[in-house]
Amino acid sequence: MICVKGGFVTLVKNEWPHVTSSHCSLHRYALASKTLPPRLLEVMDVAVKVINFIRAKAKNHRLFQLLANGMGAQHVGLLFYTKVRWLSRGKCLSRLYELWLETEIFLRENENNLHVHFDNEEFVMMLAYLADIFGRLNEMNQSLQGHDVTVNDVQDKLVGLSAQMGVWQARIEAGSTASFPFLDEHLQTQRIELPIGIKDCIIGHLDILFAEFKSYFDNAALDVPWHRDPFNTEIEPTEDEAEELAELKVSKAMKLAFSNREDLSSFWLSVQDAYPLLSKKASEMHVQFATIYLCKSGFSDLATIKTKFRNRLDVGNDIRLAVSKTEPDIRGLVTRAQQQVSH
Repeated sequence: MICVKGGFVTLVKNEWPHVTSSHCSLHRYALASKTLPPRLLEVMDVAVKVINFIRAKAKNHRLFQLLANGMGAQHVGLLFYTKVRWLSRGKCLSRLYELWLETEIFLRENENNLHVHFDNEEFVMMLAYLADIFGRLNEMNQSLQGHDVTVNDVQDKLVGLSAQMGVWQARIEAGSTASFPFLDEHLQTQRIELPIGIKDCIIGHLDILFAEFKSYFDNAALDVPWHRDPFNTEIEPTEDEAEELAELKVSKAMKLAFSNREDLSSFWLSVQDAYPLLSKKASEMHVQFATIYLCKSGFSDLATIKTKFRNRLDVGNDIRLAVSKTEPDIRGLVTRAQQQVSH
């Protein structure tokens, strides 16, 4: 796709040099989130082995369900871990931590040596931290998905995430685990304090996360400062759009239209004739696909419509209707349809 000489992006740019390309923000986000220090990576590996031992065999899975149900657990089963699924790590770790006591009993009764890890207090604390941090990362991942998410929205959320990481790190350094609910609850339940070794490990992991996110998103396209609020932005005389921006800022009608807009895209498209340079540059910020969410949701709709029992179906009109935002006028269609009359 992005090979320097013969990739799709290169071939397109050879014909239209002004075209810009970007890597899906969700893919970069997943890559930045996966790096772990050795100690936490070991905990993750053990967690995956435990989950596979219980879930890989139907008998073990059924026996574990009976055990968890008998102990009154909130959940009665573990979740498989799949690397290619963006939210899998956070969900499976959260479920494993919530059932860590039941898991320890099950492993010990089945003479599996992995149960010794759950007897280790530090292992359980690090498992709780991993469940917390990947749960927070999953929340951010989901906020980056949606039909109306723009490149600017992604940039804002990632800047906010970096600021949050600074708060998390400062709290851990001060000895507070308030930012990590599972870890905080475990420490309060066991009435223990966070050991220095685990504190340093968490701080190191947050440093790694911050560095990874900076490396993957530091080359993001620069924002156009005036496109979000042209009426409260200083004019740079060197800009080609300076004259149009100066005229726009003193227009009361445009200010009223901007305040009554549905979204930024619709406003800049509506002033295309009056302010072509401003409209063109602002639209370039909104026309970019921030993620491949629309593509993935389209494939999901296609998989729902064209099943193995309908493999000859021509899905052109069906998929167009499925991915369209236009709501069909069912009442109008029914009104115009001829009723079935008796013979």
